[in-house]
Amino acid sequence: MGNKCCQGENALVEDRAEDTCNSGQSDAAVLFDEHVENLAAKEVPEATDEPAASQAELVVAQPVLERPEAKVPESADAKSAVPEAVPAGSKYCVSIEKADKAVGLKVDMTPDDRIFIVSVLEGSRFESWNFANPEKAVMIDDGIVKVNGLKDVDMMKTLLDIATESSSPPEFAPHLEVLLYRPKKVKVSIRKDGEPIGIHTATCEHLHCLILEGIAEGSRFSASNDAGVKVGDHITHVNGFRGPPLQLVEKMKAEDPVEFTICCY
Repeated sequence: MGNKCCQGENALVEDRAEDTCNSGQSDAAVLFDEHVENLAAKEVPEATDEPAASQAELVVAQPVLERPEAKVPESADAKSAVPEAVPAGSKYCVSIEKADKAVGLKVDMTPDDRIFIVSVLEGSRFESWNFANPEKAVMIDDGIVKVNGLKDVDMMKTLLDIATESSSPPEFAPHLEVLLYRPKKVKVSIRKDGEPIGIHTATCEHLHCLILEGIAEGSRFSASNDAGVKVGDHITHVNGFRGPPLQLVEKMKAEDPVEFTICCY
């Protein structure tokens, strides 16, 4: 989990001029610094023996965690009332006013410090956005590129967290501009015939996928990789099944042939 991957170019980390919403990075950074100073001035709570929360998971909107999760379409070809107008392989901007609802994103962070959508919670601002803007509905597996112009992962997580707190001062992040990336989805089919597939993967706790960390040269996977799948991409389905990472691994080992559905970033 701690290994860094995706050494080459990646759409979630490329710095392009068009990767902007309406918010300015300098203003957001100043507000962030002011908030960090305010937190530092508060009394530090006493240490306990309770285990620390996992940093791999960011669950925004704590008050709505007990609500059932809103279903988010998984792909462009999924049968859904929500159309996908955002082209695969492109970025899009979501504008959220905090108002009186929680932001309502459940996300996970990969070993190479990228943030991805796991689900949109029912009754949240993001669910309202999806209903009001079906052409820009936030989907599972979309990646978060920037929040209020900021690309630093820790700052993005903090802004999303703060935006859901009822005690947050109204002048701090009452409005969120979130830049997201819609991945391309491709299929790679392999017949093993007793040979290893030739990939190395990592997992995330809540993002139901396998993250490609290595592709062996001359392997079955490499020979079938006409779609240009690369390190850092996500295997989301094995023979049409999506579920916990360990189950994906078991199906990958047990079945032959194997068809992978892969999100390319």
